[in-house]
Amino acid sequence: MFSLETRDRSPEMAGRCFVRLQEPSIPPRLQLYCLPYAGGSARVFQSWRDILPHDTALIGVEYPGRGRRISERAIDRIDILASQLVGALADAPPIPYALFGHSMGALTAFEMAHQLSNRGASLPILLIVSGHGAASVSSVDNPVHASPDDEFLGRLRKLNATPPEVLEMPELLELIMPFLRADFRAAETYVPAKRPKLDIPIVAYGGLLDPDVSRAELLAWANETTAPCAVRMFPGDHFFLQTAPDNVVGTLVRDLTQALHASVSRVTPGLSQCAPQ
Repeated sequence: MFSLETRDRSPEMAGRCFVRLQEPSIPPRLQLYCLPYAGGSARVFQSWRDILPHDTALIGVEYPGRGRRISERAIDRIDILASQLVGALADAPPIPYALFGHSMGALTAFEMAHQLSNRGASLPILLIVSGHGAASVSSVDNPVHASPDDEFLGRLRKLNATPPEVLEMPELLELIMPFLRADFRAAETYVPAKRPKLDIPIVAYGGLLDPDVSRAELLAWANETTAPCAVRMFPGDHFFLQTAPDNVVGTLVRDLTQALHASVSRVTPGLSQCAPQ
């Protein structure tokens, strides 16, 4: 499927980077790679396995420093993380695939798509960027990756993604703070290289009550591709994935189905601006 350098072709690396959250009961038509937000692990998408069609292989992406990669040093640059993941894709089965990334994961998925394009590799049939504005226009007004611990933890509490009890456990915090800071540093310092636009469809997902990502920033993803781009808005804040999973996955399935049909028929998908149900 991929034409990559020999050093990138590592089944062992793929086994660490990709966690199969759902084994389809029938031969899969599609692989869905899901990249988590800063501080998240591959398992944050595990609940989706009961909602996705049985012919979709759900694969969670594991970043260094957590899950089965707990012993690895965290990576604090999006381009390096994306390069590692692209290399791990070398041994993926040659069937259609899509990339879904939330927040930091959206930036990483976007960078992966560019690196795959630069290598002349098979591209995803769809790039879904969730909870983050377009890479070339988004900026971080108040970066916190180098802030004192109390300020950094305050940001985590505000985001409401880390269980409060975790933030009150000093021994656990000592273990997870290095990769949390590395993730935030990667997302807050990422500046995409100047390259030709992607030639794959993009769908941007956002929360109607997200204070950090505006609809205008989501619409700006259209400037990153020569293919169609659409925006879907959902009830909830930055972590609308957790508060409305059925809603999100239902919309995701429709977008994936449309993109898959288009790729099979070799027709560029006209992503409809349908409202989530």
